[in-house]
Order: sequence, then structure tokens, then C-alpha cells
Amino acid sequence: MTPPTRTELAAASPARQERLIGDYLCQEIGRVLHCPAATVDRHQTMTDLGVGSMSGLELRRRIRAALGVAPDLPTILRAENTHVLTLRLVDLLGATTAGAPSA
Repeated sequence: MTPPTRTELAAASPARQERLIGDYLCQEIGRVLHCPAATVDRHQTMTDLGVGSMSGLELRRRIRAALGVAPDLPTILRAENTHVLTLRLVDLLGATTAGAPSA
């Protein structure tokens, strides 16, 4: 799966944006944890999934490279689940398209 493009996200409904980014996020979590994306439990915390500081930094790097924005490491590590992190990415993407700086 390739990451969603800015054009694709801009044309998508809010629900579709969340789905696209959520699917992409699970794919990247799977990559940094060396497991299939389908095995990423979307209801677990990042730390319960096994995302620690090093894998969190790798996840942040991958997200920034693909989407141009990324939450800070504490936000990644403290996320209650992938949906919460997905919503943060949606917010960051909306802020950068509105001209605000990305975090």
C-alpha cells in the first residue's frame, strides 16, 4: 500500500481521510514492528503494540517522509490507539494546508 497523497486526501471526505490515514498508519506500524499490518490491533496503545522510543522515532520518520507532517514522539508513544494517532495526523495535515506549521 502506498501512502495517500495530499491530492487524494484533499478530495476525500473526512471519513475517507481517516480511513486512508488509519490504514497507512497501521501499515507503517507493522513495518517498524516487523509484523503484518493486519495484525496491528487498532484498539491497543502504541506501547502495548510494542512501539517504543526507537521504533517510535522510525515511525515518525516514515510518516514525515510520506505525508510531510508527523506528531512529536511523546504524542506517538502516548496515543491511546491508532485511531487517536490517526486523528492527530488528520489535524496536522489540515493545519499545514491552512498554512499553520507542522509539528
